[in-house]
Amino acid sequence: MKRKVVGILMLCAVLTGCHAIPGAVDDTNDSQVTVDDSEESSDTGAEESVTEDSESESENAEAAGQEGSYDDLLAEIKAAVEKGDVSSVDVSKSTCIKAPEMMEDTDARYGYLIKDLDGDGTDELILGTTFYIVDTDLEARGRYNSVIYDIFTLSDGKPKNVVRCEGYDTYYFATDGTIVKEVGETNSDTIISLATFNKFNKDKLDVAEGIRYDMAGDDLVYYRSDSDPLGDGAEKITYDDWRAIIDKHGYDFVKFTPFVEPAAPTKKATVYVRTYEEGYIDGALQEKWREYVKYYDDHTGYNNVGDDSTGAFSSYDEEAIDDLVRNGFVEEK
Repeated sequence: MKRKVVGILMLCAVLTGCHAIPGAVDDTNDSQVTVDDSEESSDTGAEESVTEDSESESENAEAAGQEGSYDDLLAEIKAAVEKGDVSSVDVSKSTCIKAPEMMEDTDARYGYLIKDLDGDGTDELILGTTFYIVDTDLEARGRYNSVIYDIFTLSDGKPKNVVRCEGYDTYYFATDGTIVKEVGETNSDTIISLATFNKFNKDKLDVAEGIRYDMAGDDLVYYRSDSDPLGDGAEKITYDDWRAIIDKHGYDFVKFTPFVEPAAPTKKATVYVRTYEEGYIDGALQEKWREYVKYYDDHTGYNNVGDDSTGAFSSYDEEAIDDLVRNGFVEEK
């Protein structure tokens, strides 16, 4: 098996990990989200969506005997997002409300999900960003296209921030219902990757399983644990075991309800996508990448395939599309 070690934790530092990235919240003009007052109907629709969702959740919570709601907090966050700066709100400083410049042709939609994570009758509020291909509702290129920044629960009827993404860490949902935490920094020069798979419990994350791998000379050594993957009780496992654990938990692409709806596309896009597994070791658990070619109905488009992607282009032909299909690309609806 040919595998190459590249920059440790490269993707956590470049894509969507919990750290200050271009386009994340700051006080510069570059981080501002422009709101066009003339688009009153679009803005009103987004506000009504948040209000209606909040009212629905409040009714459900009341029926279940749950005290309090997230209505005021959601309204506060929505107002901050419309201004392009959420630094005044009790949310992670790593929150991304605008796609970083290096994520070309990507639409970042910061939003929320209300869900009872531990089945105790109290709904949690999960804040995160979903990354889409521009002018579509399709998952963007890359590996981490829906990430979690904050989890709130209700304490004495009021929202309380109980899980906050900090530093270079990355949080996201697994397909089995656990919440994955990939640790972006450690105090060891040998640890390349460290992650835990967690169950939400009342107001915290409890580790259900943890894994790590170290660089020992020219060799990679893999470990797992039921609690602390850094502890003395962590057991050595094979690479196949490591991959089986990651595949067992999976990665879930979650479409958070956006605080601000994206502008309607002005032209129709048809997208051909290929998913493949990258063989690099870069500190990130997920190795399944997406690449695509997007065609608009006016024969413009965007090529985002591999390292030789050309970006925007002005024409295409049927032979090019046939070549894509022959190379494993499929039209994604």
